[in-house]
Amino acid sequence: MNKFLNQKYNYSLSFWEVIACFILVLIAQVAGGIVGFIFNYLGLEDLGFVLSFLTGFSLALVLLFYLKKLPFQVYKDMLLTGLKWKWWLLAIGIYASILPFSEYTTSLIPTEGIPFLEEIYQGFIETFKIILSKPISAFITICILAPILEESIFRGFILQGLLNSKTHPIWAIFFSGILFGFAHLNPWQFIGAGILGICFGFIYWRTGSLLLCIFLHFINNFISFVFSLKSQNVEEPFFEENFLLIGSSLLLFFILIYTMIKITPHAHLRYSESK
Repeated sequence: MNKFLNQKYNYSLSFWEVIACFILVLIAQVAGGIVGFIFNYLGLEDLGFVLSFLTGFSLALVLLFYLKKLPFQVYKDMLLTGLKWKWWLLAIGIYASILPFSEYTTSLIPTEGIPFLEEIYQGFIETFKIILSKPISAFITICILAPILEESIFRGFILQGLLNSKTHPIWAIFFSGILFGFAHLNPWQFIGAGILGICFGFIYWRTGSLLLCIFLHFINNFISFVFSLKSQNVEEPFFEENFLLIGSSLLLFFILIYTMIKITPHAHLRYSESK
């Protein structure tokens, strides 16, 4: 019997169940969109933007926990696990060292020359300009609600469920990260968010700390929010295209990954059967 499941997270998810959960998340976003539309119609655009996101992801999270009959105590345990400062410092280094590579791979997707991509990109840019024009509601949604709710669903529920099902951690982390990228519904964030989702998934697997992933997600969104708000240009890259920087940061990334594996040797015990 799996001791980790007995103690805290007594549920598992197959790949097909994860896909069903992801579809449920997308459907819940439709409900959130309806709420946003109502408030926009009433002339309360700022409140509508926040409530739209909050309603969609909160509804999805509540439904997922309800379908698996998970008590709130499970969520509390997820937040309070893995609170070791060495893990946090190492995780920050892992996150920071993958950023140049993430931005570079995102830049490889063309934004012009291909008509349908041009349309998607222009819509993406215009949407973000509208969001940034309402800085208070944008901060609440992007920097507070998104890290908490998205990490709770994609790392705390989906990745945890895959790991509990004895799916190999590499496949579980990769699959949940890809779904996280896809949830952003545009090619550019699919790449960037997908890479970060895989990075956060690895950190969650080794530390078991949902709060740590929420913190890293907050840092990422806060930096992007402040940088975009200050420059008033969401298209401006944060890093210059410097292959020496990308190569050295990737080398550091893998060194830190190896170090994280070495200092968290107990991680596999949470997902393997005890004798």
